[in-house]
Amino acid sequence: MNNFLRSLLVGALLISSFQARAENAWVQISDADGVKTFQRQVENTSIVAFRGETEVDAPIERVAAVLADVESRKEWIDDLIEAKNLEVKNLLDRVDYNYTHVSWPFQDRDLVYTVKVDVDQKSREMKILMKTTEHPSMPPRPGIVRAEMKESHYFVKDLGQNKTFISVEIAVDPKGNVPLWLVRMKQKKWPRKTLLAFKKFTAGYTKPIPAEFEAYNKKK
Repeated sequence: MNNFLRSLLVGALLISSFQARAENAWVQISDADGVKTFQRQVENTSIVAFRGETEVDAPIERVAAVLADVESRKEWIDDLIEAKNLEVKNLLDRVDYNYTHVSWPFQDRDLVYTVKVDVDQKSREMKILMKTTEHPSMPPRPGIVRAEMKESHYFVKDLGQNKTFISVEIAVDPKGNVPLWLVRMKQKKWPRKTLLAFKKFTAGYTKPIPAEFEAYNKKK
């Protein structure tokens, strides 16, 4: 291959790579009620991921406590019917279950997923990684479609003065026969509705802070 053809091939590969990155980049789709919402295409899939971000008027340890409190999850996660721990090695390493309502005529969805929490006291940040798994205590349930969670997490960072930044990135394949356009219409509203409810719920949260998050109370 001569140098000219080699240059053309390299150029074409670079253009293709840049185009793929652009297609998979986050694009802001709304900014309402203090919540910014973004979307992006998950590479090599038909799944569209969504991200929401906002600021919460609460210290980071309280935000972390709410995120870990499975019993209160129905109070702020949009359309959630049931949530529970299936296995708890500790608060930072768990297997959880969520059961979500889907509007008629489609079937409800559920998820079984691992939860890995990275607490960084030095930078005063926390990341909660979530990914689909299986668990013997929760096989597929009749009449409920088992969805698949990909590339999903919460991220929180202390902003000082009792304010905390929070973002959620969610990429879920709902499986089943729900039309793709309907899935995307529903999912793109989820970050804003969920984060608004989270902010309201966290403001009145009074349960004790788990020991795993008390480190945030220490001075840097």
